[in-house]
Amino acid sequence: MFGAVDATDLHDSEPFMRTAVQVALGSSTRVRRSVSPGSYLGAGANARAQAASIPPFLILHGSDDQAIRPRHSQAFARQLQAAGVPARLVLVRGADHGLDNPSQQPTPDQVAKLAIDFFTNSLAGGRT
Repeated sequence: MFGAVDATDLHDSEPFMRTAVQVALGSSTRVRRSVSPGSYLGAGANARAQAASIPPFLILHGSDDQAIRPRHSQAFARQLQAAGVPARLVLVRGADHGLDNPSQQPTPDQVAKLAIDFFTNSLAGGRT
């Protein structure tokens, strides 16, 4: 949910988020890459070979998120899909860096149902 896939690339995040990451991780590119999920999926044939051992993903991100821009989740979904990993991205219209806006689409209750259904399917051995 609304994660920074590349902690080395937060130039368009709100100042508070950039400061929080700076305080928590410092400025080392190596350290920031080590906490970036996108760094752990290889490219090309290597990524496809890894895909069998990577679980499916449900990625949720608010369309109006200023803290971590939706492009992070969009890029991660593309990266996973290119590797053959089942990945579903849901951009929640009207949501920011939280998925609790009553007017968002899908609604908070619908987002909860998506997550429950995803985990029910995934944990039951199916891949979504």
